[in-house]
Amino acid sequence: MRQATYEIQLRGALPPELLACLAGATYTEACGETLLLTHDIDQESLHQLVRRLRDLGIELLELRQTTATNILRQIADER
Repeated sequence: MRQATYEIQLRGALPPELLACLAGATYTEACGETLLLTHDIDQESLHQLVRRLRDLGIELLELRQTTATNILRQIADER
């Protein structure tokens, strides 16, 4: 199954127990939102993550597939 990197924007902070399950993922928190960056996960894993977020009552604001190039460009634009 094809793997990809995803940016997931969420309202609020993520529970520590969820972060512990996201091996290889990185996140930043600011202004009451969390930006979660998953690295090389397949569609099934992505759907499981979205279901878990829903079950925890975490509001999903945006989900998009991205590449390392796009991420580096966004970081550069913010500076």
